[in-house]
Amino acid sequence: MYRLVLDYLMSPFLLLMALTGLGLLNLWRQRGLSRSAVKWATVPFLLLVLCSTPAFVYPFLGSLEWKHPELSTHLESGATIVVLGGYVEAPREEGRDARLGSDSMNRCLWAAELYVQTAKARLVLTGGKVEPAEPGPAIAEAMAAFLVRYGVDAQDLILETGSRNTYENAVNTRRLLAPSDTDRIVLVTDALHMPRAVACFRKQGFDVVPAASLYRTGTGFEVTAAMFLPHPHAARDLHRVLHEWLGLVYYRYQGWL
Repeated sequence: MYRLVLDYLMSPFLLLMALTGLGLLNLWRQRGLSRSAVKWATVPFLLLVLCSTPAFVYPFLGSLEWKHPELSTHLESGATIVVLGGYVEAPREEGRDARLGSDSMNRCLWAAELYVQTAKARLVLTGGKVEPAEPGPAIAEAMAAFLVRYGVDAQDLILETGSRNTYENAVNTRRLLAPSDTDRIVLVTDALHMPRAVACFRKQGFDVVPAASLYRTGTGFEVTAAMFLPHPHAARDLHRVLHEWLGLVYYRYQGWL
């Protein structure tokens, strides 16, 4: 309970939300104010509280993550593991390496674990620069440097550095891996991103084995006080869900799925 209270007291987002709630409550208690005007301020606030509550956001996360359960089988020898790039921070100083974002790092660490478990595996790292003019390496190059430091043999890496989105990840990987080479791949990305990624790669003729690196829904719904209190992480997760839903609609409209 102490950690929960401390967490809320140290969060500007939550403090401002609490102060806004107290201010609206004070407006409702005052006489002479237009109730209609107060309602127009209160409804958006209540929606913000709801959309920031982990218990509310949890099933929306699950609508995407539960489509592909955690990998429960051992991979066959010689498996081809395709790792989708996420965020990479360009080096701030000359001579320094680019830094992987948490999404890219989680995917690489999970791919490295699969690599160790599987004999004669090869890793296809796919991801270029979203903005070509930005400094620093392509996402795939930064992931390769990270994986080599973690013990992956550089000879087992295949880099695709031209893609800028999930659709191009799939198309460019298909060009690298001809049908005569392999059709069966193990796909590594976040569980939230997996439905769109799997659909794109299957559209290109791949037999996809999903191997998600991160499940934000965890092992299940735990009924705790924190699950029913607003938190900025929940609001961020809902933003990710909306991004994926809109991405699925747009990709289907484009014929990419």
